[in-house]
Amino acid sequence: MEKETICILAIHPECGVVTKKIEVTSEDDDFINEEYDEFESFGDYVDYCKEEGLAEFEQSGHVAITVNEFEIDAIVEELLKLKSGNEFDEMDSEAAKEGYTPV
Repeated sequence: MEKETICILAIHPECGVVTKKIEVTSEDDDFINEEYDEFESFGDYVDYCKEEGLAEFEQSGHVAITVNEFEIDAIVEELLKLKSGNEFDEMDSEAAKEGYTPV
C-alpha cells in the first residue's frame, strides 16, 4: 500500500492561519473507483488531492500552499526568527533585497 501525507497551510487576511493534514493511500475509494480512471498512477492521485485541497481554501479567499512534513519544522524555525527579529544569516543577496529567507 502506498501512502502520502499532504499538509496544507492557508492564510486568510481576516480569518488568520489554518492548517489541514490529508492522508491519502492507494487503497482510497476515489483512487480505486473506476469512475476516476484518469489516474494513471498513485502520484497522479496525490497531485489531484493536493489540487482539490488547495482549491477548497482558495475558493474562500485563503492563500494556500502544500508543504511536506519535513518542511514544517524549517517553516516554524524561520517564522520564529522573523517574530524575534533575528537577522537571517544564510540569505543570498537577491533574496535579502526582496526580504526573503531560504527555508
